[in-house]
Amino acid sequence: MEYFYDHQKPTWEKLRKAYVAFQLNRLELEKDAQAGPALKRMQEILSARSPYGLIKEADALINTVNAVNSSVLIGRRTQAVAKIDAHITTLNRDLAVAQGEASLRAACLKPLEALREQVQNEESLAHITQAEGEAVKEFDAAEGASRSSFVSWQSR
Repeated sequence: MEYFYDHQKPTWEKLRKAYVAFQLNRLELEKDAQAGPALKRMQEILSARSPYGLIKEADALINTVNAVNSSVLIGRRTQAVAKIDAHITTLNRDLAVAQGEASLRAACLKPLEALREQVQNEESLAHITQAEGEAVKEFDAAEGASRSSFVSWQSR
């Protein structure tokens, strides 16, 4: 038992923390041919009555799941940022046509820029998707403000 606390407990804690972190994207990870079995094995080790001989597998399992998780997150972030960037580009163009004031420009762009930043740091695929949906709402609201500004500018 003393050996466990001196030598294996840090690895056990690392395995436990990694397993908890991977739960954010579990559904996607379970679909992967490498990450799925590795994630299942992590759970088996964590729930084993006597895991002492199994802990040596932890680093390889964590690395396998982490590689897939990172790849999936990078791909999803890239897609979401591209969509948000397209909204920002369209909005910048529309604000230029409307000759929107700096305060309007800032009010319209700031929420989208904040969502872009959030996506770049997000570890949950579901939260990335949620931020992408929120960006559509913010874009629609900003477009409405831009149109209102354009109409009031034309009537001057």
